Formats: sequence, C-alpha cells, structure tokens
Amino acid sequence: MSLVAEKVDENRFLGAIKDSFTIYMPFVIVGSFMNLFNTILCSTTTGLAKWIPALEALKPIFTAANFATLSCMTLPIVFLIGLKLGKKNNVPEHISAIMALASYLTICPQIISVVVDDKTGTASGLPGAALGSQGLFVGMLVAILASQLFAFLMTFDKLKIKMPASVPTAITTSFNALIPIVLTLLGVSVGGYAFRQISGQYLTDWIYTTIQHPLENAFQSPAGLFIIILVCRAFWFLGIHGDLIIKPVRDPFLAAALAANVAAVAAGQTPSSLLCCAPVLHCLQARLALCPATPLTLPLVRLCC
Repeated sequence: MSLVAEKVDENRFLGAIKDSFTIYMPFVIVGSFMNLFNTILCSTTTGLAKWIPALEALKPIFTAANFATLSCMTLPIVFLIGLKLGKKNNVPEHISAIMALASYLTICPQIISVVVDDKTGTASGLPGAALGSQGLFVGMLVAILASQLFAFLMTFDKLKIKMPASVPTAITTSFNALIPIVLTLLGVSVGGYAFRQISGQYLTDWIYTTIQHPLENAFQSPAGLFIIILVCRAFWFLGIHGDLIIKPVRDPFLAAALAANVAAVAAGQTPSSLLCCAPVLHCLQARLALCPATPLTLPLVRLCC
C-alpha cells in the first residue's frame, strides 16, 4: 500500500490533475454560490423574488457567472493540466497549456443543432456538453496526450526554427515551438477525424457514453463510495495522507457530479447525485472512522441530502 501511495504521489499525470482541480476549486465554489443566489433571491417560487419581484431582474447576472465557472469548467481544467505538465516536462508551460486547450477543441463538435420558430437547423458553435462536466474525462485525456506529444517533439532540435541571438527570448521561444505545435495539432485533429469517420461519433460523445458516465454511476453508488472511503482510511492507517492520494481520482467525478446537480437545480429539476460534494464525503469518512466529531457532522449529511 505504501508503494502504491508513493507511485501515485510521484505520477506526473495524477499530480497535474490534482493540482489543476485544486487551483480551480474556488471557481467551482463561486459557481455553486451563483446558482444558490439564483434560487434564494431571484426565483419567483422559492426565493425572495416571490415577495420582491424586482429581484428577478438579477437572475441573468448570477446565471452568467455560473455559466463562466461551472458550465465551462472543462476548458480551464484542460488549460491548467497542460500548464502543469509543461512545467514538469521543462517546455514552455504557457504554450503547452494553450496547446492542450486547442487540441481538445479540435476533437469537439463545431456544429450545434438550433431551433428557431419551431424549425430545427444547424449553426457553428460548441455544444454545452463539451464545455461542462460531461467533457471533463476526455478533456483530461486529450490534455495529457497533447502535452506529452508536444514535449516529445520539443526534444528534437531539428524541429526548432533557429533565430539570431539578437532576437528577444519570447519570440525565439515561440518560433522554436512552431513546428511542434503544428505537428501536435494536426496529429490530434487527424486522430479525432479518423475516429469520427470510423465510429460515426465524436470522440467526446463516445468516451462520455462508454467510459465516463458508467464510472460516474459506479462512483455515486453506495458500493463505490464505500470503496473510495475504505481506500482513503487504509492510507491514513499507514500514516499516509489518504485524501491527497485519492484526490486525483476522486475530484474529477465530484466536480462532474456537483456541476450536474447545479445544472439540474437551475433547470428546476431534482438533483440525481446526492453524495457528490467533498463535505458529505468527509462526513461519511468520519462516520466510518468513528470520529468523536461524527455526531456534529451527521446533521450536515442530512442537510446536503
């Protein structure tokens, strides 16, 4: 178990995912609060707007902030993973981050269905599923693959465009990365196009339906939660910070479940992922560990559920 913990802690990919979600966590919290404000202030059925109708005018403000944080969370996560891997691979980290984001966008659908006056058509644009929690898994995968391919190509001096010593460093760095950028983007784009031609589906849709969604369902089940908590407790028993070890695996599913719940509440529907937030998970861990603080934390579980 100690060897597993050491390998997980040293793994650059899991470390990049963990660091990215840690950095983005404040924005997830802010996005959740924006939806909360919509519910308790602007809603004409459950909020203060029921008695103060003028508050309903604030709804677009909170909705826009929620969209920019939770509904588009895949894009900054992909960017941050590319940034972290660029730093670990000793390549220009900001170029690596943009490369990861651009690579992900090349495999996303660029045409969406629209309905105008009861007539269905198509328009250029990105579907919300590719921007939000549904695209997290494939986004992380593409970010890792594109960042590693870019770093690999950057090791070949023959692919770097040499500039005179008098040229500023920033410009030299950009031209050095030019050919690796072209090859990486083309490689990912060709791969996505080939997959779509063979399977008839976009890679983002296929991975969500065959991998991410079943994993989310398994994780949200009582058995899945129990296994996660049991593994975390086992690491703690060995003197290892269990939360830090399972964080790279746990957080993507927690973030996706939280975003799905927030979207359901915003649409006036019942949330389906009741055990998706970290406080609830920690409460369950405390319960299993027979922590003295458990009687105080159990009411939080009841409130969250």
